[in-house]
Amino acid sequence: MQRLLAQFAKLGKLAGIALKLSADCRVSLSVIMEHCQGILIRLTKLTDTSWIVHWFTAGHGLIKTVAKGARSPRSPFAGKLDLFFDAEVHWNRARTGELHQLRESAPISTREAIRGDYNAMLLSGYWCRLLELAVEREHPEPELFGLLKRGLDHVVEKGPSIRAMQHFEQELAKYLGIARERRHVAPALREALGGLPPQRAQLLERLSPARELPVAESESGDLK
Repeated sequence: MQRLLAQFAKLGKLAGIALKLSADCRVSLSVIMEHCQGILIRLTKLTDTSWIVHWFTAGHGLIKTVAKGARSPRSPFAGKLDLFFDAEVHWNRARTGELHQLRESAPISTREAIRGDYNAMLLSGYWCRLLELAVEREHPEPELFGLLKRGLDHVVEKGPSIRAMQHFEQELAKYLGIARERRHVAPALREALGGLPPQRAQLLERLSPARELPVAESESGDLK
């Protein structure tokens, strides 16, 4: 009888260990690690030490991540997070909500030339705001990711221009199915998106040649 009771006790102990391991596994599996190539399109202060980092990614569309401690010079993120960086991004998906935890960012391209030119910053920021208005959060848009990447790389190589701005608008309108026969698609985008970012008016003023109308992009023109 004592041997039988001891066996039951041993089985009960093993069952308890198994249950604990099962619970631990469920907790681990509930924290999903994601990774993708992304472009950093916005930085928002969360606390004195942390950022909310907005990405437009190739595989997940628009996502928001928290970079804890990233504003500290001793942070592992130091030098790895800035506007228009192209990076390999790793993050833990939030169990609830849309604010995920950034684990790692490995820059591929820093696009330093953009941040050294106010007009380039203005144009690049305008494109990012357009995409934020045009797409749903966390919905993959690989074609638009490619459009943004090509646009930013063009600004690095050739500088900002009205032509580049209008080409981007034309390609976005085509993707959304609202492109019109006339060259200028801004009215169609304004109607579809409920307005255009305010940077557009500044770009027209700053980039248009004096006393001339803005240059119109050809329908088949390529930034390259």
